[in-house]
Amino acid sequence: MCGEATGLPINSAMTVSSPDLISAHGALRLLLQVHPRVQGGLDTYSNKDASHMAERECSRVPGGVHQHVCHDGAHMNAALTFTSCALGRMSWKKFPVYVLGQFLGSFVAAATIYGLFYNAIIDFSGGKLMTTGPTATANIFATYLPDHMTLWRGFLDEVVVTGMLQLCLLAIADKGNNPTLLGTQAIVTGILVVIIGISLGMNSGYAINPSRDLPPRFFTFLAGWGSQVFRTKDWWWVPVVAPPLGAYCGAIIYLFFIGSNKRQEPQVLENPLAFEDHKISVLPKTTSHQHGVASLTPVSVYPEDRPSALYHP
Repeated sequence: MCGEATGLPINSAMTVSSPDLISAHGALRLLLQVHPRVQGGLDTYSNKDASHMAERECSRVPGGVHQHVCHDGAHMNAALTFTSCALGRMSWKKFPVYVLGQFLGSFVAAATIYGLFYNAIIDFSGGKLMTTGPTATANIFATYLPDHMTLWRGFLDEVVVTGMLQLCLLAIADKGNNPTLLGTQAIVTGILVVIIGISLGMNSGYAINPSRDLPPRFFTFLAGWGSQVFRTKDWWWVPVVAPPLGAYCGAIIYLFFIGSNKRQEPQVLENPLAFEDHKISVLPKTTSHQHGVASLTPVSVYPEDRPSALYHP
């Protein structure tokens, strides 16, 4: 069955034969070809970069993501790390350590993807590593602004999208606001990232994380794409600055409108007798010789309604 060249329809313009799907080479060619073109360049709405693929794999480890969203112990996003420090949930001394680890991990992930798919990248691009155009391959590793977006619209888009991510993560972990079931945080977080990407990722590629954009971009600079990875539309700094700003704004909005630092105590009535004709049950006196449970006698709280045997003015 695998040897048959059965055409699998992808869209009206192309088909992919099953043998191509067997090899890693064919897999990357499929990845580069199935996305629609936008004004001569590959659309960057889908999250194709290597580091984000590595981040999504972490959603398969419930313990790590559970700590990530609940205990501030496994950050993979520099924007969320910044917000945790700014809100006092984590010491600023830990910030450079966390970010350094995130950057190193993302850089290694990009290098790994490049090594695995080197032949496919060279074959698809014809040996010319470009950031724009129909054979652009730099957007596998980092985000690039499409032609229909301006720089400042892209900046605002990243602020809004990252703010929504941070707000939803706080809702997932807020124990005072009906959080997700224990052990399901990984699944919910993964679904959240996918929904954000599908619904809001077309405009700017939804970087939403400086740690997954800047290190792979720097790797492509070293790997042969050159300085164009930083010069193309001057976009490189937006995924570094906008996500922390958006995450902080999202956290402030959640804490101001939804979250609360004070526990709500049960409401206590100042004057319970103000309600009409409350009935209470009293337990008659019993001696130590009586056995069993004594019956309860309903007695009104109002003196005029009490039995004469119990009320002595």
